[in-house]
Amino acid sequence: MFPLLFIVVWTFAAANGLLLLLSPIKYRAIIARLSGITEQSLVERPHKPEKELRFAGFIITLLSVGVLLSVIHGRLQHAGLQKINAQKNYTNAPWLGPAMTLFLFAGGIYTLLYPETIADWSARQFPEHVIAEETLLRWQMAARLLGAAAIVASGATIYFWTSAPS
Repeated sequence: MFPLLFIVVWTFAAANGLLLLLSPIKYRAIIARLSGITEQSLVERPHKPEKELRFAGFIITLLSVGVLLSVIHGRLQHAGLQKINAQKNYTNAPWLGPAMTLFLFAGGIYTLLYPETIADWSARQFPEHVIAEETLLRWQMAARLLGAAAIVASGATIYFWTSAPS
């Protein structure tokens, strides 16, 4: 059950990153709707930070797909369903998976310790609104949960790598 849940969560993260990468305006509208901000109050601005959002989407997608490929690759190899030649590895960079996991762990620690930076950044994405203090506190709690989830996900990834016999 846990490997399936792990794959579902990382697939959800990859889908979010891909949506953010491909259409940051629609992504902002979805997040605004889920946050309780009405679409009528979202004023279109020509100087939206689309480049930042697309870059964040690219990083989230890259990280999620990389973790998924690493875990699925390790599980298939562990089950003996796929004989993998070291010369024909899909990344040909054995440091990529551990580096992404370390990046995820460090990001989780930072987000857990400093959730106000995430909440402040989120508030700056809606400059035409005055964000209530209660909403900022909710965003900080959500950032802490996100940081904790990143730490758990990086720990689960390390567990999957170390549990597969070599």
